[in-house]
Amino acid sequence: MQRALFAAIAASLIACSSVEPETSQGGVTKQQACDEFSKAFCDVYQKCLPIFVTAGFGDVATCVARMAKTCPSMFDAPSTSANPNKISTCAGAVKVLSCETVATTTPAACVPDPGGLADGAPCADDAQCKSTWCPKHESELCGKCTAMPKAGQPCLTVTSATGSTEKECGRGLNCTKDVCVAPVGSGGACSDATSCALGLTCFNSKCVTAGKPGAKCDPEGKTDPTCDFLQGAVCNPATKVCQELAKSSAGQPCGLVGSEYKICIAGSKCVVPPGSMAGTCIAAAIDGGACDADKGPDCLAPAKCVGGVCKLPDPTLCK
Repeated sequence: MQRALFAAIAASLIACSSVEPETSQGGVTKQQACDEFSKAFCDVYQKCLPIFVTAGFGDVATCVARMAKTCPSMFDAPSTSANPNKISTCAGAVKVLSCETVATTTPAACVPDPGGLADGAPCADDAQCKSTWCPKHESELCGKCTAMPKAGQPCLTVTSATGSTEKECGRGLNCTKDVCVAPVGSGGACSDATSCALGLTCFNSKCVTAGKPGAKCDPEGKTDPTCDFLQGAVCNPATKVCQELAKSSAGQPCGLVGSEYKICIAGSKCVVPPGSMAGTCIAAAIDGGACDADKGPDCLAPAKCVGGVCKLPDPTLCK
């Protein structure tokens, strides 16, 4: 979930990048714009989805540094449409996102203008494409410009270099039963063919607030709502009560340890032996280091494990 969530959200940052000029007419440099967005992005996620920041980066400072590090490279993306002023304006819009929509809504200020690449052309980010969409498998740095599926249309199947597949939908939509659907808000009707907005769960056919630590719960959502994992809560199957996820650093136990759930932090990966419910956190590999996305070590976002090596996004390599 951590990697998939990051991939979906990071598109907002990448899509706002540009190629010209070093300083925009409004006086915002590429690095200033990237710094503004990185800070806004990490702050709003710390407020709304703290488990994302804790598990993926460890803390806000690391989140900001990692996001700001890769953003400037996107200014070299061929045929991109955006500019530093746009990402600066986008940062302002990100700051005021509501927690219910933060991971599923792209503010209007952050939606890229059409780029110069036609459907089927290799791309690194949305702003390069005439369709304004560059879907990528979560294990790949490059994708292909494609028309976005709309609500009610089939999900797009995205295939990696190794043959694994993922289902993708356009902005603000989720893939449910191979159909792109908009998330349902609080009190809305839900079923196995729909999905509720962040912070909500489907219970008695309605989207309700997911359980916080201390609330009664049912792991299957039948007798009580499930817990809000993205707020750091998980349903203990023995007590049927939402408990706060404990946090483990590299080298420490993870998974179900006794009666406590432990999640790895700072990009480390929980590697669980076959037949066991508990494992060990494996520290994230350094950029350029050896990696294994399945067995560990994994990479520290936004780097991805490509061909067994942790690689940062580089749009000049997408050809």
